[in-house]
Amino acid sequence: MGAEQDSVTVSGFSSGSSIAMFMHVIYSDSIQGAGLIAGTPYGFGVGTDEFPNIADDSSIYIETAKDKASKSLIDPTSNLASKPVYIMGFDQDMYVKPEQKLIEGTEVFYNYFS
Repeated sequence: MGAEQDSVTVSGFSSGSSIAMFMHVIYSDSIQGAGLIAGTPYGFGVGTDEFPNIADDSSIYIETAKDKASKSLIDPTSNLASKPVYIMGFDQDMYVKPEQKLIEGTEVFYNYFS
């Protein structure tokens, strides 16, 4: 529809933020940045109904991304290093609760690949 390929970004709020992060990680070669508001980290909730303390164990999600990239199932994670990301959460959020440390988990994930 006429979008310039070198200026495509994704953003979302809540579950839309989670999908935006998935898109950014999976298609990091094409997506130039992400705005993530009150969402969950890449891979969170896939195959589980548990809500772990993400910031304490973000290695699960980091290793998942590295493994998928090594099998060419997603774009190389090295692409994430040069892409701007805006991450925001809310102290009074009823769903993405501060004690779950989901926002911090997202920060740990992106900091690892930057």
